[in-house]
Amino acid sequence: MEAPAAHEYDLPVREIPMGEPVLRDSLTEIARLWAALNPRASMHTREYLAALVHVELMGGVMELPASQR
Repeated sequence: MEAPAAHEYDLPVREIPMGEPVLRDSLTEIARLWAALNPRASMHTREYLAALVHVELMGGVMELPASQR
């Protein structure tokens, strides 16, 4: 009996470095979209969301304060 052919989803997931343009460009595009959809967001909110993304990209988890849930 012949083994089934390997598919992309059967292969190990590769590590995607932050320097890779696809990931960088996607994050930039999402940030611009969010800014366009939330034009009245305060600078504090924008900085807080940037910090959330930073912490998650570094492998951590940051809890939202109860007032922002």
